[in-house]
Amino acid sequence: MLLYPMAAAGEEIRVLFVPSHVLATEVQTKALQRALSELSNSVRAVSDLADADVLIQFTDYRVEHRKKDGPWRWWEGRVKILLRPEGSLKDAAQALRLPDRFSLVIMGESGGTEMERTVAAFEHFLRKALGRDAAKHGRELI
Repeated sequence: MLLYPMAAAGEEIRVLFVPSHVLATEVQTKALQRALSELSNSVRAVSDLADADVLIQFTDYRVEHRKKDGPWRWWEGRVKILLRPEGSLKDAAQALRLPDRFSLVIMGESGGTEMERTVAAFEHFLRKALGRDAAKHGRELI
């Protein structure tokens, strides 16, 4: 299981969520958006494309029940980094290297609530995708 601290405030990542075509996935996405507003110091959902750093669309959410490891919650999605006009060549290279599709897996039931673990993992994923190091804000446990 991976556990990451929620990053410190100051390096905000603004996310525009693209609605899912699957109702159950969209319900989970809305719950994640609410949790981000309550729990995250560095990731904020926005409603305008001009304000976004990244576009996220979750395409599937499912739970696998495992006897030994507990539930595994799979968030499948697509991601696009938006480049700012003042962005550097490094930012463009980072955006090109990022795969279009991703899977975020929350394993087990220890270490906080499901949404706390999901927010922390999502925050870590975005920091890595955007090249913003979360480890400098605290320890990263594996």
